[in-house]
Amino acid sequence: MNAVTPGFTAQMIDQIRTRYGGGPGDVLDLSSLLGALWRRKFSLIAAALFGAALGALWLTHIAVPQYRATAALVMNPQLDQIVDISGVVPGLSADNTAVNTEVEVLRSRALMGDVARALALTRDPEFNPALRPPSRLNSLLDQGEAQVRSLLGLPPAPPDPRMSRRGQMTATIDTLRERILVRNIPESLVFEVVTESPDPEKATRISNALASRYIERQIEMKFAATEQATGWLSVRVAELKGELEKSETQAKGFAAQMELINPETLEALAAQLKEVRERILARESAASRGGAASTRAKSQLAGLRQLEAELSSKITRQSQDLVTLEQLQREAEASRLIYEYFLSRLKETSVQQGIQQADSAILSPAEVPEVAARPRPTLVLVMAAALGFGLMAVKILKFE
Repeated sequence: MNAVTPGFTAQMIDQIRTRYGGGPGDVLDLSSLLGALWRRKFSLIAAALFGAALGALWLTHIAVPQYRATAALVMNPQLDQIVDISGVVPGLSADNTAVNTEVEVLRSRALMGDVARALALTRDPEFNPALRPPSRLNSLLDQGEAQVRSLLGLPPAPPDPRMSRRGQMTATIDTLRERILVRNIPESLVFEVVTESPDPEKATRISNALASRYIERQIEMKFAATEQATGWLSVRVAELKGELEKSETQAKGFAAQMELINPETLEALAAQLKEVRERILARESAASRGGAASTRAKSQLAGLRQLEAELSSKITRQSQDLVTLEQLQREAEASRLIYEYFLSRLKETSVQQGIQQADSAILSPAEVPEVAARPRPTLVLVMAAALGFGLMAVKILKFE
């Protein structure tokens, strides 16, 4: 077909040139061509009117008017929040990836399924193919098949099984996606949901239902995320509370068992130990000189060395106890800080559950269209008249 048409067109043009230009290679004589058309002007007008009449007949008896209802949505990723818990439930960003993602979310089968169930579109023959009557061609084919089977002595064909409910829902969603156009207005965060249907009110209901369900879905997803975060935080807070109580109990129990001690007490013991060691050195010096003083010094050395050992052991023990106590207190304080942080997050998240906001809003709901989007009567009539005029002009120029 592609190979024949250009040759046929070239041949027709050569014929017209031969008739009105003197030869296949000559330039067309426009005056002769227009003169031929003018002489048959009434035929041209009649052909144009006939074409327009056919167009009008098609518009009134064959064409099904299609109405389009448009709902507008705006994505607002910076909605003010009473409680800032963006780390728990993050909002949408305004980049191209987020915009394209939201367009696909609006066209998702899950969202379309919610709309189909909410509006009971599976009971509408326009969207559920299983409810449509068979076409005349299919009926003729079925009758022909039945006659052929009868002539051949074959049993009749089994009836087609009815489509299951799941299959009907799938087909309904497929049809619904074909009837809905979701587009993003360039250089903006505005989406348009356009539904096309022969019923203007139905198209309006579908566009508004899809826009409303999209907003509800955002809130439901945030609520689910907040609820999940609240549950996890509740469990974690309970665990941290137990850890905090355990740490505080250990620190208090250890403090109750050990002697009353603090850094000042250790300093006093250290000073006492230093004094005892100095006395020991003095007694050792006196004992080395001999005499009565030496005997008395030697008898005191044993007691001083025993006192030195006791003080040294006491300082070592109390130093270790003080280090252990401080470590237990630091662990308890760290547990308290973590517990208080998670507790505050739990309270914020619990408050956020009741004030969830969607990241998008309905900018303008769809309104019932009063004029069909297609077909356009004026355009159809003009094109039909131009086609009739053109065909008659070709006939005149070729065969006159």
